[in-house]
Amino acid sequence: ALILGVDYILPRGSAEYIFYFIPVLMTIFQSQASLPFTVMMSASLLSIIGYIISPESSADPTMAITNRTFSIITMGFVAQLVRQNIRTRNSMLEADWLKESLASLVLKIRGDLSTKEISRLTLEHFIAATGARMGALYLQQQQRYVLIESYATGAETPVTLAPGEGITGEALRSGRPEFLSPVPENFYSLSSALGSGRPAALAVVPLITEESPVGVLELAFLGEVSPRVRLHLEQTAESIAVYLRVAQRKELVL
Repeated sequence: ALILGVDYILPRGSAEYIFYFIPVLMTIFQSQASLPFTVMMSASLLSIIGYIISPESSADPTMAITNRTFSIITMGFVAQLVRQNIRTRNSMLEADWLKESLASLVLKIRGDLSTKEISRLTLEHFIAATGARMGALYLQQQQRYVLIESYATGAETPVTLAPGEGITGEALRSGRPEFLSPVPENFYSLSSALGSGRPAALAVVPLITEESPVGVLELAFLGEVSPRVRLHLEQTAESIAVYLRVAQRKELVL
């Protein structure tokens, strides 16, 4: 509104249109990559309105229109540069967060720990790092997966899971985390471990090392699973499986 007021006062042909760049440039200080172009469109519209309401002057009107048009086009290029800068910065922050979270998890679960201790620490880590509200970790024992640790789950939580059933079976067959949203009304038939209530989203993460499954981690969320959380689960699954496998072998020896 202030810039539009300047346009209302100054005659056409003045360089007041450069002030419309300020809001676009200011978007560099926030994290939403789409905002620069949103602000640029608004600033462009205000620039056109500002030209219309500006007092006429003795300057060449063709030159005034050309300058104003050129400034709007330039704002588009500036918005693109700002958006690229925001995306690059966000990517760097995401990479740093993933590295720090993985390092934090490894520090917690390494050492002479039992499978139950590793499972508990793993669940605690993901509950804190991802915002999950419920969690369960199953370890493979013979032909089934047995619940070894859970967080905020109800009494209805299955004690065992069959490896070939529902979304658990799909995750084990693909070797990659499976994400389900929305969770259907009959999500018990999907062999989910989280049967107490119906979350908005479910993540089922197979824990596989040496091409052999060790267990399954299930997490429930009240909202959508963000791309950052998905990547974190994918990157940490094998490390968890390795530590659990080592702990299993130690327990067998003892």
